[in-house]
Amino acid sequence: MAKLKRVLEVADYTALPAAMKEVYTERGGKYVLDADDAEGLKSSLEAERAAKEALEAKLAGYGDLTPEQVKALSEGKTKAERDKDFAEGKFEKILAEEAAKMEKTLKLRDEGEQRLRVTLEQALIDAEAMRVLADPKVKGNPALLLPIIKQRTKLQTVGDREMAVIIGDKGGPRLKAGAKSAEEYMGISEYVAELKADPQYKGAFESPAGSGSGSPRVAASQRPRAQTPDLAAQGERVIAALRDGATTISE
Repeated sequence: MAKLKRVLEVADYTALPAAMKEVYTERGGKYVLDADDAEGLKSSLEAERAAKEALEAKLAGYGDLTPEQVKALSEGKTKAERDKDFAEGKFEKILAEEAAKMEKTLKLRDEGEQRLRVTLEQALIDAEAMRVLADPKVKGNPALLLPIIKQRTKLQTVGDREMAVIIGDKGGPRLKAGAKSAEEYMGISEYVAELKADPQYKGAFESPAGSGSGSPRVAASQRPRAQTPDLAAQGERVIAALRDGATTISE
């Protein structure tokens, strides 16, 4: 590394790279080298140079090979090493390598299945919430209520089916009012009814006919209908993706 000058004129300072300018301080119209900063810069540059040289040395061994050719060579080397291990009877090493490979494969599979389950849960919860909010007796505003409902809902196995249940403040599923068994969980419809009865959420529901300021009301047949997701279609799409080994689902 070239030795840094202790003092620079303005013209010399201006010509420096941005990283090197940081180690100089302006004093009396000239730029003076900060010894501590200069030492740190020197160490960083030397470390970067060493890393660059190591990478260049490694790449030099591959000559003009393309990445695909390098990959093929690597796979061929792996096979040759495995054949050698077989010939030398290093079966414990081979089993350990296969176990590690299987563990990695299973981890990727489990992570993919978890992502699919989360996607399925959200699709089912969204569909059930939209169905409840679109009920003529409810007439809830999805834009206001969906975030509240989704924050409090999860899928729970009840018997032989998955059910969207409401979660309490302590993280466990809430029971219906007057529940007679430990599995009579509160669903989205009961939760929405609870929200509708709460004055705090009054503005999230359409007012009953005849109430309010007397503004003319639009006939039910003329109001835009909420678009409820096709629950069956979404479920079939996720199941098909699982069967095909997918790890993500497009919207």
